[in-house]
Amino acid sequence: MPGFGKIQSEFKAEAKSNPLFAEIKSYGLPIIIIIVVSILVLFIIKPRVADIFKVRKEVEADKIKLASLQNKSSDLKSVNYSSLLSDISLAQKAVPSDKNIPMLIIGVERLAAESGVKIESIQLAPGDVSKNPTQTSMSQIDFKLSVSGAYENVKGFFEKSLVALRLYKISDFNLITNPAGITVNMNASAFSVADPKIGPDIAEPLPKLSVPERNTFDKIKAFTDYSSLTVSTSSASRANPFGGL
Repeated sequence: MPGFGKIQSEFKAEAKSNPLFAEIKSYGLPIIIIIVVSILVLFIIKPRVADIFKVRKEVEADKIKLASLQNKSSDLKSVNYSSLLSDISLAQKAVPSDKNIPMLIIGVERLAAESGVKIESIQLAPGDVSKNPTQTSMSQIDFKLSVSGAYENVKGFFEKSLVALRLYKISDFNLITNPAGITVNMNASAFSVADPKIGPDIAEPLPKLSVPERNTFDKIKAFTDYSSLTVSTSSASRANPFGGL
């Protein structure tokens, strides 16, 4: 049986004489290198490159957020907090965060007393009393109101209702004349909206009022806060305010 050395010698001789072996030797090593490099790129280099791009995007996003925070910090330094708290208080009185039905009734009574009219009845639906506004919507409190008095006094009541700080909307009404003057039956609404539970993103710019919004808000500052004033019940009478509509 021939030895291993002889077999090896014969293999080498065959390789030299056979061009196929020469081609395998010429292309085999580059193919192996290509395979190894492909494996490295696919499983090692490519994931690392993806991680680098991801980190770079995060860094760019953080830079933008940092710039926004710096701008926001500058804006906060320029805020007049005394004026801001006053504006918040004013907004809460105009459209409170809860329905505050008792103060709504007091405001209507005060408005009637200052106008010199008599409240014949005021009725609110029980559902309007019990349900508070949700975080995402404005709540409307509908009520029926009947007042009577001299024509000029009733006219004054309507005029004062237009500049009452607790905002009202009178949707419709009808007039009934009588020897003492007129009686007005009306459907009216007040509003409330819940305070947001979650503020804006910390990197978002501070919200600012537009020029029309600021003009409207400045106009409201001149309105009369009837709800914060006490009124004698002898100057106005009303039926059970919690009766159904």
